[in-house]
Amino acid sequence: MTFQIFCDQLSARLHGGPPAVRGLLADPRHAAVVAIFRQAPAAEEGGQPGEPELLLIRRAEVAGDPWSGHVAFPGGRMDPGDAGPMGAALREVHEELGLVLEAHGRILGELSGQLTLPQLGRQMVVHPFVAALESTPELQPNREVARVLWVPWRHLVQGEGLGILNWEWKGRQLELPCRRLQGEVLWGMTLRMVEDLLRLLDGFAAGE
Repeated sequence: MTFQIFCDQLSARLHGGPPAVRGLLADPRHAAVVAIFRQAPAAEEGGQPGEPELLLIRRAEVAGDPWSGHVAFPGGRMDPGDAGPMGAALREVHEELGLVLEAHGRILGELSGQLTLPQLGRQMVVHPFVAALESTPELQPNREVARVLWVPWRHLVQGEGLGILNWEWKGRQLELPCRRLQGEVLWGMTLRMVEDLLRLLDGFAAGE
């Protein structure tokens, strides 16, 4: 299976737009992220040339930021001047990675929005877009990005790194699902988005 077929299949399954977000509080804030796929240029981290890889970042440590140090998709809050969530997504990708997505790829569609935890403050809707790169320029992470990871999609399909994260929240010890990938821990909202992608492509294995 070629990378183009993978992208076409993903685009087809995203067709029609995401389901409506349920459980919204009044006047939520909005943010947007982008799950970016590329065709692997060479065998790295156990990958295979030509197979789909998914971009993740580890956010820099910032005091007072509830997502500080988390593994995530590039993205951030929507500003008043943005052309909706997609405009925010494109701007944030450029700011965080120096990547002009429109020049090097295309948006394939949008996953269902995610709600942040009310405990983190005023509730926010996060809009996850999905994109594919047709060419991969050298990325230029800004100070908000501590590390860039390219994860072979095949590894996610095969369940690599599945585990449990022990997390303390307001004095409570919680056991949360996670994935340990390339020395990092993927969990929380971004893990839920990855699982949405896996469900969307269930039965359509990359690399076959």
